[in-house]
Amino acid sequence: MRTRRFLGSHRAELTRQVSRLYPEPIRLGQTGVLMPPEWRLTRPIDLGEVELNWRDDADRPRATGGERETRRLRPIADSGREYDRYHRAMRDLARPRLFENRLCYRLLDVLPGEPASPSAMVGTLGEMCYFDMIDVGESLAHEAALVGVDHHGNLTPDRIVWQNLPFRRLLRGPFALTDYPLLTSVSTLTIRRSDSGASFFLLRRDPGKVAIAGGMLSVFPTGVFQPASVLRAPHSPDFDLWRNVMREYSEEFLGNPEHDGGGAPVDYENEEPFRSLR
Repeated sequence: MRTRRFLGSHRAELTRQVSRLYPEPIRLGQTGVLMPPEWRLTRPIDLGEVELNWRDDADRPRATGGERETRRLRPIADSGREYDRYHRAMRDLARPRLFENRLCYRLLDVLPGEPASPSAMVGTLGEMCYFDMIDVGESLAHEAALVGVDHHGNLTPDRIVWQNLPFRRLLRGPFALTDYPLLTSVSTLTIRRSDSGASFFLLRRDPGKVAIAGGMLSVFPTGVFQPASVLRAPHSPDFDLWRNVMREYSEEFLGNPEHDGGGAPVDYENEEPFRSLR
């Protein structure tokens, strides 16, 4: 619990420190974001230039978060044995307000479009569950926080090194996307224009309310790319980036009920605010 609290209040600093373990060409400045050069756009593109492909036959990721390298990250349960997955420990000991194991779209590959194609970028996606990401991603974050804090609760960057991070060593290649479950999210910069000038919205992610990236700032709205109904991709009308953005505007700006993945498909053509936004 001490490590989780430290992670919630130092996640941005920990992210930047961990990013320095990786080669400079894949680091996106000082942001803490890792991105290979071939993913970087030379110009802004329309969402219509992003082609999404679906794979039903993707192998399960090699890493699940149940490896022996994560044992020290999973506390002892009432039964006297370690929790077998990180999300189960979070559920019992540090449950955020929103914590549901919903179906999500897993990123499998990103490629530039062909010269003669209208697509500037091609993404290949498959299925995963939200807790798959918790078990791997939050375990990696917890591991960095565990070694990065001293006995006085201070950040100690010199301890965040490969030899102290056995689970991260197991996943040393961050772009080997078949090795681990990488959840996809969409962040939207929203600019508000008025007579006094232009401004944009930021969201501070409350560590007590969100499962990931607690304590960090993001543009608004930001949402996991996931189906809003019981229909699965590629036949789902939700397998579309702009429709995902529209749902986030509806939920986060207008306060409409969340499409939690358990109901009927959204009628994007006739239902407001989607009819107006489309």
